[in-house]
Amino acid sequence: MSRLYLLSLIILLIFCAACANEEHALSTIRDRQLSMTSVGPETKVSTSDKPNTFKIHNDISESHFDKEHHIDVPVMSQYPEYVNGCEITSLAMLSTYLKLPYDRQDLINMLAKDVTPRQGGQDGSIDVWGDPNQGFVGDITGSDMGYGVYHKPIRDLLAHIYNDHALDMTGNEFSEVEKQVALDHPVIIWTTSNFTPSNEWVEWKAKDGSTIHATFEEHAVLLVGYDEENVYVNNPLNGKKAEKIAKQPFIESWKQLGKQAVTYVP
Repeated sequence: MSRLYLLSLIILLIFCAACANEEHALSTIRDRQLSMTSVGPETKVSTSDKPNTFKIHNDISESHFDKEHHIDVPVMSQYPEYVNGCEITSLAMLSTYLKLPYDRQDLINMLAKDVTPRQGGQDGSIDVWGDPNQGFVGDITGSDMGYGVYHKPIRDLLAHIYNDHALDMTGNEFSEVEKQVALDHPVIIWTTSNFTPSNEWVEWKAKDGSTIHATFEEHAVLLVGYDEENVYVNNPLNGKKAEKIAKQPFIESWKQLGKQAVTYVP
């Protein structure tokens, strides 16, 4: 075996090792999308509660609203234990920021779950499954197919562990969300895994007969900052702290997911 061949092999192994972590973080999303039937990019998530289209009362007037603000929050990754656990990991980061005495497994144990068995065709299509408005759907560890959970169960859990101080901002304008960040309140946001609007949508029936519109690109992050052009998120998918994301496509993907947002009031 020539020295040149050995050198080429070593370089290839180093390159593969460098790519391994990122590939692991994205592989589950790709796998979940296989054989799913698209129902069109115009489909948006519909949540079970009426949107909270109220004016958030706070101490920030428009004239004193910071154009840029950042919050220092420790980051957590959903990997390797909780492959489908972006929402609960985002809540765990918020819980840590609030210095609450709960770890992520505690939160998972308390989180509402819709255990409706998945029914579908041999092609991987889904006919019947759980309702993420009622509880976590599927397997959070990734050992079996999993989806996620929406704002209401996360809000209810935060209210339970933080003396009813949860604030569900779902349905508000993004400027109101930013005002909470300006008050040093991190916000759990539902978006997509690449922070742009998704074209990959599926639907299934819940046990009550309602239709669930969903994308397996659904993702949740903890919003910890903003400026005029960008937002900054603690991203459970890759474990990056205050990851900079272009604001406008992020907002568009957030709107697709039903403008879901959960934070707290002191």
